[in-house]
Amino acid sequence: MPAQTTIKSYVYIPDGCKVQVKDSDDVAYTDLGVVMGAVTASLTWTEAKLEYANAEEDIKIKDMLIDGAFTLGNLNPDNIVKLSNGIITSATTAASENSSIPVQTIAAGWDDQIKYELVMETSSTDDTKLKMATAPSLTSVVLDPDSAAESLTAWSASASGDYTIVADSDSYSGWSIIFNSASMATGTPKTKTIAITYAANTPVATTTLKCGTAAYTAVAYSLKFTHTDSDSLVRQLELFSVFTKSGGIQFNFKPVSDTGIEEMPVTFQAKIDTTRTDGDQLFEWTVNNGAD
Repeated sequence: MPAQTTIKSYVYIPDGCKVQVKDSDDVAYTDLGVVMGAVTASLTWTEAKLEYANAEEDIKIKDMLIDGAFTLGNLNPDNIVKLSNGIITSATTAASENSSIPVQTIAAGWDDQIKYELVMETSSTDDTKLKMATAPSLTSVVLDPDSAAESLTAWSASASGDYTIVADSDSYSGWSIIFNSASMATGTPKTKTIAITYAANTPVATTTLKCGTAAYTAVAYSLKFTHTDSDSLVRQLELFSVFTKSGGIQFNFKPVSDTGIEEMPVTFQAKIDTTRTDGDQLFEWTVNNGAD
């Protein structure tokens, strides 16, 4: 039997995607990390059929929605809050102060305006990562510590500096560092390593999520699903006004006989965002030319 078509330029091999969330207080998306199984997003609408005695019927479309689901495998409590439309809040309990956090090294080849995770571990013999409720205190940040040892200065509102610490929900500690090579004295600073020495810091011992009120007006969040191929070309779906559905956040515990990981199924519905331009209120589906 002959082939019925040779057209297959837009055939994609399944390869998963990155799932990101942005709640109403965020200026940038947060990577939710590992998800399990398929991500689904189905466009639906309500149809109104108008029939006439002497003309062809009209089909009117309204109430356009996207119904979808994914299953979280990376159960970061902060991200669960972002998916809750504001009904879940988070509180932390502090642990004891830790003065044994090992020195962190940023390898040569770093670049400006890139967030580098502040990796804070319990000690040199315990690699348990620490989470911080506030920006960590540093004893020193040194460029080329084994040679010239230039001490770097933190950026401040009154003067430029060599680095700044920023909140980063993609970082386990909750914080990252950004460098500014232009203000560093050492020539070709990006070819040098950087050593970060931590002062005594008080990490988070427990994160507690809380929920429950008689009535609440849900606040929409945004979702973005992105597949990036080996040539950095993307296929991407962005939903602007998303609400997690009732029953759509599940706190489950699997039995010991299960060979998988703990998971959290999430179901959601994206609705029209009337603050956007008409015709661009529900979603954007972007495909770079040549993307796999």
